[in-house]
Amino acid sequence: MSVQTAADIPLLVSSENASTERRITPSWTIGQLKAKLEPVTGIPPLAQKLTLRHGNQSTVIEASDEENTQLAKFPLAPYAEILVLSTPNGRTEKTTVYPYDQPSKLLTAPAVLPNVFK
Repeated sequence: MSVQTAADIPLLVSSENASTERRITPSWTIGQLKAKLEPVTGIPPLAQKLTLRHGNQSTVIEASDEENTQLAKFPLAPYAEILVLSTPNGRTEKTTVYPYDQPSKLLTAPAVLPNVFK
């Protein structure tokens, strides 16, 4: 569980694989945000295209130096949406992190196990 600071902003994060609410800290860089979104979306940071949507406004979250550009530079607003798209831009990498998929059925063991040692 992460600790919420006074500066955290609740945002909706949506991708093809997931939709969730996350608290975003404006002092994070774009690179930090993308790394944190990989386990949620399953999309590697280099393949992510982020778009901030609030009302009728859309702003692409990008910069030439994503490791040093803070999110505070963008018009973050409570409950705005960050849309995460996967873009095959030539820099994509395979991910070993996949989005969590909750099983729809619980697996149960049979009530009686056969005795295979007879």
